[in-house]
Formats: sequence, C-alpha cells, structure tokens
Amino acid sequence: MAITLEAFYRALRVQAHELMPADWQGHPECLPQHLLHQSAVDPALAELAPVASHRLGQALAHGGLGLATRWSTSHARSRLRPETGEITLLRVTPSGQNVIFTGGDECLWSWAPGDDTARPVLLGRAAYSVSALELAPDGRHAVTGDLGGTVRLWPVAAGESASRARRLGRHTGAVRAVTFSEDGLWIVSISNDGRLLRWAADHPSTDDPQVCTDEGASGRQNPWEPAGTLIGEVADRSLTAVAVLGDRIVTGDRNGTLTGWPLTGTGPSLTIGAHENGGIDDLIAVPAAGVVLSLGRDRTVRQWNPGAAPSSGHGEVVGRYEVPLQGLAVSRDGNWILTGCVDGRVLASPRRPEARARTIGRHERSVTAVAVDADGTVLSGGRDGLLLRWTVPGDSTRPTEDPTSSAPDTWSLETDSTLEQVLTGGRDGIHRWDLSGPGRPPAPERISSDAVQGLALLAATGEVVCIGRDRKLRLHRLSAPDGAGRNLLTGSNRYEAVVSVPGGSGFIATTEAGTVEHWESPGNGPRLLGKHSLRRARAIAVAPDGGWAVTTGLDRKVRRWSLGPGGGHLQIGVLEGRGRCLAVSPDGRWVYSGDDRGTILRWDVTGGLSYPLHVGRHRPDSDIRSLAVAPDGSWVAATADDGAVRVWSAEPAMDGRTVRPVLLTRLVPAAGPVSLRTAPGGLLVTDYDGGLTRLDVLGTATALHGDHGRTRPAVPLRTVVADHWWLARRRPKPDLRALHAALAQEDGTLLLLCCADVADLARFRRTMQDIGWTVELLPALRAGQRDRLVDLVREATAEGPVSLLSGDPALLHALSDAGLTPEIVSEYPALDRR
Repeated sequence: MAITLEAFYRALRVQAHELMPADWQGHPECLPQHLLHQSAVDPALAELAPVASHRLGQALAHGGLGLATRWSTSHARSRLRPETGEITLLRVTPSGQNVIFTGGDECLWSWAPGDDTARPVLLGRAAYSVSALELAPDGRHAVTGDLGGTVRLWPVAAGESASRARRLGRHTGAVRAVTFSEDGLWIVSISNDGRLLRWAADHPSTDDPQVCTDEGASGRQNPWEPAGTLIGEVADRSLTAVAVLGDRIVTGDRNGTLTGWPLTGTGPSLTIGAHENGGIDDLIAVPAAGVVLSLGRDRTVRQWNPGAAPSSGHGEVVGRYEVPLQGLAVSRDGNWILTGCVDGRVLASPRRPEARARTIGRHERSVTAVAVDADGTVLSGGRDGLLLRWTVPGDSTRPTEDPTSSAPDTWSLETDSTLEQVLTGGRDGIHRWDLSGPGRPPAPERISSDAVQGLALLAATGEVVCIGRDRKLRLHRLSAPDGAGRNLLTGSNRYEAVVSVPGGSGFIATTEAGTVEHWESPGNGPRLLGKHSLRRARAIAVAPDGGWAVTTGLDRKVRRWSLGPGGGHLQIGVLEGRGRCLAVSPDGRWVYSGDDRGTILRWDVTGGLSYPLHVGRHRPDSDIRSLAVAPDGSWVAATADDGAVRVWSAEPAMDGRTVRPVLLTRLVPAAGPVSLRTAPGGLLVTDYDGGLTRLDVLGTATALHGDHGRTRPAVPLRTVVADHWWLARRRPKPDLRALHAALAQEDGTLLLLCCADVADLARFRRTMQDIGWTVELLPALRAGQRDRLVDLVREATAEGPVSLLSGDPALLHALSDAGLTPEIVSEYPALDRR
C-alpha cells in the first residue's frame, strides 16, 4: 500500500488551502478524510484512496468519528480561501499569472493562481476601504480608489515594491470607479462628488518622496501632489460607472443614462443612450469590437457604440437575466460575456443579441466580481470568501453554449428510507438517481424539466409534490414521461417549503404569507393548521410517526402543529436568528433548528426542558442550509454557506453551568454543499454544481463525550477576551490579523473577539472568523456590552487564566466590582501595525 511522493505532495498542497488551523488541532481524522474525498473527485489522485482510507481507520482506532467518501459525482474546483472575508473587487493580468483583489477593507492583495502552494501577498493598505480597482492594460500597475476619495497607483508586477505606490490625489467624496485608457497613459475616476477626473499614469522611476506611506496616510490631500484634470461634473452626483474606449470616456449613472466625454477634456459631453429601467452598475470597454458593455439594474447587459449619434435609444440587449447581477467581464477577443449573480452562479454567454447564458460554476453565496485572462480562464470572487478558478469546457478554452453539458443544478434532495428512490430538484428540473450499484452512480435520469425549489416524495403513491419557480405546487408521477406534471389547486398562495408525512400520501406545505397547510392527499384540498405572525414560514419537519409537524420562519418562532383530527399547536421557543431548516430526532423527542446566524439549537418537544441547548455553530452570520440526525440520535450533521459539512455531538458538553458544542469532525467537499439526508450508515450530500456525494460515517460519537475523546492540553485553557469596541478606537488601528497570529502561538488558547451584533459589522465579523478568531456577539449599546463582557470573563475564569484586551475604564471598574481579576492587556506589540 503506497503512493508516489508527487501525488501525495500535490494533494497536500490542495489541502493547505482547505483546512483551517483549528481543524488540525485534536482532529487526526481531518487530513486523511479530506485526502480520501480528493481521491474520489479527482481521477489523477485515485491512487490516494487506499492509503487515505487506511490512515483514516488508524486515526479513529481510539475513538472519534470520521467521514469517508464512498463516491462522488462532484468535480474538483481550483479555489482559494484567502481569509479576507468576502471578495469585493477582482482583476487578473492578461497573462493570468497575477490576481489582484480586495476584501472590502483597506487591504490590497496579490495572488499567483498558477502555483498551488502560493498564498496571497499583501501589497499594502490604503487609508480607507478600497471601493474601486482596475489594472493597466499591460498588467504592471493597478489603480485604486477608496472611500476617503484617494486615487492611488500601485506597482503589481513581479519584483516591484509596493512601497513605490503613488498617491495621485483625491476626490472630495468616495471613489465609485476607476479605469485606464487603452494605451495605459491616462487614468479616469468618478466619485460621489459628481466629478469626472483624469490623471496621468506615468509613474516615477524611483520611490516618490512626495507619497505618504500607508502607515502614515491620514486621508488628507497632500498639498504638493498633482491634481487631476476635471473632465466634467454631474450636478446630481449620480455617476456610478466609467469606461474608456479610444479617445472617448463613457460614464453611467444611477438613472441608467450613458454619457460620452472627450478624453482630452475639450469638447461637449453627448448622451449615448439609456437603460429602460434602473441605474447602471458597471461598464466595460471592448476594444476588439469597438463597443462598450453596460450592466444595468434592469438585469440586462447592453452594448453601445459611443461614436453613434446622440440619444441612440436603449442600446442592443446582449444578455437578459432572471436574477440581479453583481459582476461583469468580457473575454479578450470580445466574443464572450462573463457575469456573476446574486444566487451564486457564474454565467457565460456569447456577445450577441438575446444570447442564452449557461452556468459554468457556483459560489456558496452571491458573486461579487468576475475576471477573465487572455487564455479564457475565468476567476470569480464572492461573499463566501472564495476565489474560484474555472477551466471552462468547450472549444479550446472558450465556454460552450450547450446547456446540457453541465451537471444539473441542485436545490433540494429527497429520498426514501432504503435509498431506492433518490430525487434531486433544481433549476434544470427533477432528476432520479440509480444508487443500486456499489460504486459511483450513472448520470441521473431527468423525469421533469420543470424548475423546482422544493420536493416531497409520496412513497405510497409514487408521486412527487414540488414547488415550481412560480411558487405554485405541482404534482408529478415518477412513472409518467417528462411534462406530465399538473398544478394543484392552490389559489393565490405562493409556497415556501413542502415535506411529506411518513407512512401515507399526505404532505405539509408552508406559504409566503406564513400559513401552514396539511394536505391528506394531493387530490384533496388543504386543511389550514395555523399561521406564523410574519410572512414566509421557510422550514418544516415532521415527526417519524407522522403525528405532528414543526415549522419556523422569519418570526423566529418554532411551533409544533398536531396533525390529528383535533389539531392545535404549541410554541416550542424562539430562535436567535431567522429559521432556515429543521430536523427531528428518530425518537421524536428533540427538534433541531438552524438559523441565519450559523447556530444549531436543540429543543425538547415534550416540554421537559424549557430552554434550548446549543448543539453547534458554523461561521457567524452564515445560513444553515440543511440538517440531518443520526439514526441512533447520537450526532447531528449540518451544511452552511461556509462550504463545510460539520458533524456535532447531539449532546453538548456540560461543564458545570457552561454548555459547549462538541464538533466531532468537519469535511470541505469539492463543491459547496446544499442538502443533507441520512442514508444507511452515512449521509447523502448534494452541492451547488449538481453533484451527489455518498459519505460513510465511521466511528462513534459517544466516545467523544466528557473529555471529547481527545487528550486535553497539559496547561489550563487560557482565554483571551478582545474588546472590539476599545480596539476600534485605538490609534493607529490594531492589525487584528497579526494580533491573532501572535496570540495563537500558545497551545490551549481560546481567542474571543467580542463585537457588537449590528448589521454594519457583518462583513467584518466574517473576515475575523476566516482569520481564526472566535467571534462573540455583544449587544449594540455599550452598557450592555460591558455587562456581557463581565459575564464572559466570569465564565472563562472557571476554565483557566483569562486575559482581557481592553483599556475601557468603565469596563475595568465593572470587573473590579464583580471581584474578577483577569490579566489586563492594554499594550501589546502586535496591537500596533508595523
């Protein structure tokens, strides 16, 4: 049993991008189970399977639980999680050897995608969050604009020093967009101040002494730095996008109007045309075709000829989409348009009127930026914090128009207890999978081309109830040919979720209005069980005996509904966030809930326990997509939009009055997981790319209770409580990435970053979580934050030594009054940026 060092090294390089440091500590099964999964999705690594399987068995020999991939129809993705939170702006050099991106903060990063071992390199920091980014035509320089109005030129070619970044000047408002002229000699920028400015892009050959360093940048205009040339100004300050084609500048505004301006600055502006409805989010020049493409909020991409007569109408529609778009790119030859969608899809379509787009890939969250290099390789960034690299099928490196060449897009999964019937539903219809063989199943059979958002399999009658794109209920017979489905009589209701009742032909459905319906059979009308107080009851689960159902939705209330003749309902509790999914334990006593804050709770349906227990937690602010409970009730598996399948002990650890979730294991599949279903001996997992994966659950969860099956550190657990409110007010601002790296060097240290639970910090909290901080949510008001921090210090003191990173006098006084004496750290070398 052996593999080549080359294959093993290649697999390890991929894993370096997938596993966070916490996964390596105390989880020896983590690496071999990921290598086993890689061998299932990448044929070039198939020889890893026997070795990885053997090593996984050794890791679980003394207790613990692992996930062994039996087979998978997914495909490996080239991806990077750069630990910057979401990717907001992205550009790639023509050669494809360098990717420049930012995560919505002041940092600018560079990454070499051709090297599997390469990690992103920090080019430098602007004074404020970067809001605009563009690369020079030769790929040697990047220009950025930030929220403080500064326009800055960066050298990004290999061997160049970022310290030679040149600060060109400032707008008086946040920069909305920047771009280069075709010859790379000029830079054009627009801002919230309504001004269109032109800057000279010729950079000095030596370090410019007039440029403030990043550490000393204050955001004020340097009195001797050059000012931009004013090309034009818009009175209502509505400019949103800019592009340069030849000697013409084209701007777009929030009213949807395109305006042409002379690059020389001499001559009047001319109206080119306008979108029919909504503003313009992006513009891109296509020199090879002599046109400019515009991305509008009317969900269209249009092309324009800036040299045409003024007021040339509404342009030519070259792309029309069903969902809002957030990214636009075009191939170097101008023949292909690449777009990103809020539903996570990356689309490619030929640049011709009303062309049909096809999905070439998926993110776990919405796509925020797309780019394409000279060879046609597409890169995309999203709110999931991933940089994905797509090798697009088709003619050479160009995308193919054939929509049947891609895997079926999967939104839902339904099975029976024996796996004889396995159905998936999504944008491409309903598909049936044959899992009768021991190995990887053949391509699924399409039984309906209707796009569906939810499925309920009525095993007793061989029928499927689904929710269509129009949110109506539709009935299909599995034995009937495609197109035999019919709409059920549902009136004006729009449905959110549907699930079958075990042992019969009935099902439960919830509506957008919040009502809960019980259908005893598709042929009979529904019986109204009740209604949630707010719209959109989004999740349902039914007891194993079919006696009751449980629902939740936007009102955060978990309610149990009796399905018997007498009816009636009971409120079990209220969630921390909005409910996304539910599951019921096999014995019918416990209900598990997942919300949009990444929290998994366990509720006692019998009323014996009046409060929920925390069973698990994914990344804060992530949506729990699906839940599955072990047949013996010992573990709970969950998927979320952080891209991982996590398995938690159904019994959280109880240390005195402290309840701690117990993470048993974690797997990052090749594609973002969506739905889970318990299968004999394991799990079935669907992903956004239409793949289906069979996981065997090895080992036991019971061995992990108490001491969690792991060797405790020889030293007591040390907890570091970082007060974000105080840290954010230090000058200069602390480098929280360097601070985490310095503090994490000690074994047995829990690093808590305590942040206010406000929407404005959601992106920041995700970034900190990706870095490795454990984010603890605090009340919005400072008085409540101090009370919660005192409670956290008190709880942590019972576990071991506590260090508090704060210098807030009121907080320190409150700790003294409570008789708590943590180590107070108000000065630390890593707090200050270097």
